[in-house]
Amino acid sequence: MRAAADRVSVQRVPLILGRGPLWARLANALAIVGLAAFFVYFVTAGAHAGDAHAYWAADFADPYTTGVNEQDAYLYAPAFLHAIAPLKLLPWEAFFAVWVALNLGALAWTVGPVLGVLVLLPAAYSPVWVNIWYGNITIFMATALVLVFRWPAAWSFLLLTKVTPGVGLAWFAARREWRYLAMAGAATLAISAASFVLAPSAWLEWPQRLATTSPELFPLPPLWMRLVAATLIAGVGGLYGARWTVVVAAVLAQPVFWFTGFAMFLAWLGLLRHRASLHRVPRS
Repeated sequence: MRAAADRVSVQRVPLILGRGPLWARLANALAIVGLAAFFVYFVTAGAHAGDAHAYWAADFADPYTTGVNEQDAYLYAPAFLHAIAPLKLLPWEAFFAVWVALNLGALAWTVGPVLGVLVLLPAAYSPVWVNIWYGNITIFMATALVLVFRWPAAWSFLLLTKVTPGVGLAWFAARREWRYLAMAGAATLAISAASFVLAPSAWLEWPQRLATTSPELFPLPPLWMRLVAATLIAGVGGLYGARWTVVVAAVLAQPVFWFTGFAMFLAWLGLLRHRASLHRVPRS
């Protein structure tokens, strides 16, 4: 009965889910052309790309050479640099072009091409647009928040970058999905261990960098209060099976609250788009 309802809902919202009649497929095709046009714009319009440049310029052995809010300040775990090591071999212009393409690809997968174009408008006021303009990872985080409901290892991306959105794991703890939590922890530890072997000194310095995060940019409660609230939201959501509460918790728990963090709400749409293929049974 539930499967039949899902099929009906898929047919009713083809533009959201990327399925449906010919006109919907044509709309998606046009939207892909629109995303390609955005790609050309971002790589030719002189985007700020300050965050992306920090990833590209960071040294593997000593990435924490600048202070918070300074040019090319790198804040994530060394494992992130090791993950993008092949891209860092490229010249800066090529790196940014690939980075933009990956962002747009993640956006299209998460919400579909049509909504992908729509959330980029109006450009100057869209947290999604600003994320690509600066080259931040929030769109990838939204994608990860969808994937975590199928692959526990996807949590490692959140935990080894902005860290605090990991409070969304309370959703699974509330459901007593201990095997899932063990798999998420094991994957994160395995990645961390491999990265530690490659850059032990950088790993020892990373906790110090986390302790020097910049002050709040908005008049919001301090981080510890937001973490408590986010954990409660995710935990209660887990008891009722409300996956969207994980997304709300991740947005609320971002270490420094800036409006671009709202791009993580793309995961909410992504959970609708991919709900037929998402399962709480852990996949390796």
